[in-house]
Amino acid sequence: MMDGAFKPVAGAVSDGLANAGPDRSPPRYFAGISVSSLCRDVAGVVVACRGRGFSLECDITTSTSAIVPESTVQLFDDVVRKDRGPPSRVSELKVRLAEVELEVAQQLVSQNPVDPLAVGIVDPGLWHENSDGLRTHQSLCEAVGVAEATGLNIIDAFPSRDLAHHGYGGPLDVVPHWLLLGDRRPPPTGVPRVIIQLAGTTRLTYLTPGDSVQALDSTRSVQIGPGTELLDRIVRLLTNDQLACDIGGRIAVQGRRISELFEQWQTLEESENQSPWNPSGVRVEPYLELAYREAIRQHWPLQDVLCTATHYIVDTIIQTMNHTLPSPAPQAEIIVAGGGCQNGFMLRELGAQFPDVSFRQVSELGFSATKWKGTTAALLAALYVDQVPANLPAVTGADAPRIAGRLTPGSPTHWDRLLVEMSEHRPKLLTLRQAV
Repeated sequence: MMDGAFKPVAGAVSDGLANAGPDRSPPRYFAGISVSSLCRDVAGVVVACRGRGFSLECDITTSTSAIVPESTVQLFDDVVRKDRGPPSRVSELKVRLAEVELEVAQQLVSQNPVDPLAVGIVDPGLWHENSDGLRTHQSLCEAVGVAEATGLNIIDAFPSRDLAHHGYGGPLDVVPHWLLLGDRRPPPTGVPRVIIQLAGTTRLTYLTPGDSVQALDSTRSVQIGPGTELLDRIVRLLTNDQLACDIGGRIAVQGRRISELFEQWQTLEESENQSPWNPSGVRVEPYLELAYREAIRQHWPLQDVLCTATHYIVDTIIQTMNHTLPSPAPQAEIIVAGGGCQNGFMLRELGAQFPDVSFRQVSELGFSATKWKGTTAALLAALYVDQVPANLPAVTGADAPRIAGRLTPGSPTHWDRLLVEMSEHRPKLLTLRQAV
């Protein structure tokens, strides 16, 4: 349980949490650009970093965002989500996304006094999994085009090295989130923190306290079930697309929990055999088909189905926290992120399960949606430059930690700056086997 107020920690953004550290050397600047999972918007930030590797601390200096044109969103739906993507259409999508990424990059550079050493770009990517479970990933970033247009060094394709070492390809945001929100104090003074990500899929991330590699090794993150995508698609399906979503949970709060549907979903969950992490999230189609069929047959109203779905998501979170997180987890502090933060009904139900715990939203800690996504991308770029692995084998399933990303040089001036930085601060010498 949480003991008192959420305590400021070193390693967090200055506009939300205290950033205490002895390093007074000039900061290094990194930019992060993140394309949203449904390709509807692009977020960008510049962060000023002090320290290196797992000791990084950062302040956000600039942030911006841009809306992706509807024609590009439609192309993304066809190529990525509906798998109608011959090479020519994939190339067209990359070029269109590069135009938006370029717009964001130019805004960041114009607003920041110092050009970033590198720009990390994260996008949904093009994923494929064969019948043997082997995954491949193709970045949707036209890195050469963005590098040529901006002169900046670009780092993208972060999942590839993890996949090459038999990992799932993600999640790769766990180390950045530990750097931003982890309690660097060792236990028992330091306390664990749990991030509940209420996005299309619900995910829990357990951040172990401490500032050592051992603390990172104990960090866990797992997709636990459907999230807001299930709620949104129930609304669209049962209203024939007249409504897009249940804003704030205002419809669900008027309903009642349908025990029959709730139990059927629990049975369905037990029959689903999914990996701990999937790039497209937890499949909601089985849940949706069951709900639609029974709602039509038994004349269940929309508010009751939504209420049941909300209770199901909350129950999944509670069961996971009680049974799969490291035990004991005393005084764990809970941080809520994702679009589900706007669902007041869901947050109320979560709070009722932990009456003595004060839930904090990432927005209360200085992170808007733009800053949350963009800062993750920027820190992935910083970890690459510092030659520090961004994947945690215990989380991604890889057989070894690996440096994540692919570097595309920018202009000679920016490339030279980066080479000097990396050559003057080399990591410890690795054996040949470790370096491969």
